[in-house]
Amino acid sequence: MKTNYINFVKHLLFGNLIILGGLFLYLIIIRLMGYLPYSHDPGPGWYPGQYALNWEETLFFLKFIFFLSLYLVPTLAVIFILFKFLIRLWYNRVAYTFFGTMAIGLCSAYWTWRTGGYLAFDVYTTIAGELLGILYGAFLFPFYIKPVKKEEIRN
Repeated sequence: MKTNYINFVKHLLFGNLIILGGLFLYLIIIRLMGYLPYSHDPGPGWYPGQYALNWEETLFFLKFIFFLSLYLVPTLAVIFILFKFLIRLWYNRVAYTFFGTMAIGLCSAYWTWRTGGYLAFDVYTTIAGELLGILYGAFLFPFYIKPVKKEEIRN
């Protein structure tokens, strides 16, 4: 039982670190390259000569990441609990990796799109959120939902 709690905390920690932290880094890097990933007027796009990133913009990106975390953290928790429940019925590592990757990727894309829509972010930010969710779901998520061995239950 203790292993399940530890895996749950690791799942939330690394899921948020990869998805939210990666999205923050994406926004910083793409802005430093001269691409404006948000705005209604003049609109997202490449603006030559605008490579500077100020503290207000960095704070704006952090607020977006915090706003996104309000929806993504509970979603990751529900996905973990759902998969742990399904493991009691049947377990296939390849199937759970595929479906976990799809669930986390689609949920991170949906919440990035919904929260980014309020703040006028472009579609590439949604794609970046989805790719980060797929990356986490494919490589780390299967390790946290694997069945607990009987030897670990006794300890």
